[in-house]
Amino acid sequence: MRTLIDSLGKEYDKAHSILLKAERSGMEVSQAQFELSEAKTALVKARAAIHAFSVVVVKKEVDPGLQISAKAHTRGLKALEELGFRRRWLVVSMAIILALVGAIVVKIRRMERKEQ
Repeated sequence: MRTLIDSLGKEYDKAHSILLKAERSGMEVSQAQFELSEAKTALVKARAAIHAFSVVVVKKEVDPGLQISAKAHTRGLKALEELGFRRRWLVVSMAIILALVGAIVVKIRRMERKEQ
C-alpha cells in the first residue's frame, strides 16, 4: 500500500514541478494545474483508504491519480516544447527584421549619396 501511495506522490510531484516550470516560463498551464489538483485529492483519499487495510481499496484511489498526474506531466512537457518552438521562431523573425532594417539603412545611405 505504501508503494502505491509513494508512487502517486512521486508522479504528482513530477507533474507539479514541470507545470510550475512551464508556468514560470510564461506558458498557460492553469487548466492542467487545476486538473492536477484532482490527483492531490486522490492522494489524500488513498492515504485515508489505508485504514481499510486493503490493497484493492488503496489501488482504486491511486489509479485515477496516477492517470491524472501522467496527463498533467504530458501537458507540461508539451507546454515547454511549445516554449522552445516559440523561442526558435522568435530568433528567426528577429534575424529577418534585422536584415530588413539593415537593407533599409543601406538603401537610405545610397539614396543620400546620389543626392549629393
